[in-house]
Amino acid sequence: MTIETLFAGSDQKINAHNSVFLAGPSPKDGEMLNGWRRQLIKRFESIEDEQINSMQLIIPQPKTGYWDDVMTEHYTEKDQTLWEHDKMLESKVVAFWLPTFWTSEKAGSYPANIGPSSRFEFGFFLSNAIQNKNQKIIVGSPHRAESLNWAKILCEKYGISWHYPDTDDAIPNSFYTAIVNAVK
Repeated sequence: MTIETLFAGSDQKINAHNSVFLAGPSPKDGEMLNGWRRQLIKRFESIEDEQINSMQLIIPQPKTGYWDDVMTEHYTEKDQTLWEHDKMLESKVVAFWLPTFWTSEKAGSYPANIGPSSRFEFGFFLSNAIQNKNQKIIVGSPHRAESLNWAKILCEKYGISWHYPDTDDAIPNSFYTAIVNAVK
């Protein structure tokens, strides 16, 4: 399977048939290259699925892992916010991985980031997916992620599976499989 990645600020067009926006909290500058999105990219690059020729992953982070490499006087936080929102609306799948933690001690291998922007995006795109059956939403988190009961209750109400890992620091196979199945 061919994986195409679009990073923050890319003006490349979204493929409505096989695009997946990887939503959720981000690590700090310099830590993004080892973050959960990069783990997903590597995992998808290793998948061989005869039913899928390609997948487009939209990554709302700079390719280098540093925001200073993207942000300029011509590309601001406002531009990035609108870029993310527009790319999520255009994507076939919005996949939320929610490793939300208040402190570094609890976060373990994840960043201490409760994900305030991710919470807004989750609510908006959950509502969008409920109303627009053409867009799919996939959700998962570590078992020990904090302050997600509200999101779990809404997912249960609307029949959206919540994907948990077998071990606390791994993104579960079911999360990968759900994404692959959603773009088939």
